[in-house]
Amino acid sequence: MDRAKTLRTGDPKLALEVAWFVPAKYGKLSTIEAALHGQFAERIAFHDEGTSEWFFGEAKWASEFIENLLEEWSRHPISDVFANAENRVCRAYEADLESLYGPPVRLDPESGMPW
Repeated sequence: MDRAKTLRTGDPKLALEVAWFVPAKYGKLSTIEAALHGQFAERIAFHDEGTSEWFFGEAKWASEFIENLLEEWSRHPISDVFANAENRVCRAYEADLESLYGPPVRLDPESGMPW
């Protein structure tokens, strides 16, 4: 959630399609991320930097591609965020992460509605 908020400072409408939890037993996240970056060919270049961490492509294709690579590396199917998170790579969608790690929803004391 912290990373999504950081990215949204540059683009407040940026949507988080899917996130993965990768247990430490599969290696350092920086190594896994670098390997994933190596699989995407065309990076977006901004005017003030040579290359960036952003890539051209469709989010649906990228998430399927990443999930397939993570399944191949872990030799297990990806599970939902709530299932056996200690030993398996798990997927989560933004609503899942918000409900688990986001700030509590503030309810109106009179109506009980979330506004």
